[in-house]
Amino acid sequence: MSVTHTTVSAIAAEIQGYLVDHPQAADTAVGVQRWWLSDALLGVSLDEVEEALALLERRGVVMSRIVLGDSVVFSARSR
Repeated sequence: MSVTHTTVSAIAAEIQGYLVDHPQAADTAVGVQRWWLSDALLGVSLDEVEEALALLERRGVVMSRIVLGDSVVFSARSR
């Protein structure tokens, strides 16, 4: 599946909604792909999830941090 703007936008919207409902949530991109997205987005690629997370990070919605040496964890940006 190629990364499309529409798909990335839909993923970003779901991630942002998830964080509104679960403001303390934090996970890797794989965890976000597996647990934060609705059934409507089952099967989206990890590349698409990572692009959506990067978009949300640029917008100041999420922040990333490195844990355990090389794992990147995403969470809501504190306001």
